[in-house]
Amino acid sequence: MGAGTLARAGAAIMAGLLGARALLAYLGAKPFDGTAFYRGIGFVEAGEAVEYPYLETLTGEPIGRSR
Repeated sequence: MGAGTLARAGAAIMAGLLGARALLAYLGAKPFDGTAFYRGIGFVEAGEAVEYPYLETLTGEPIGRSR
């Protein structure tokens, strides 16, 4: 496991221990979908994906909209 995966798991544990009822996560959705982990543990989408203007592909193109 990488450090990011361990940090994400640790944050999820702390949220559970603290009784969090909602979390906001900003994830890249294209060209990869980083939301599968969160859907797998019961998170639901709060709305449509929006374009994040500061992300771009390695070729300098905008990431775009999800799904």
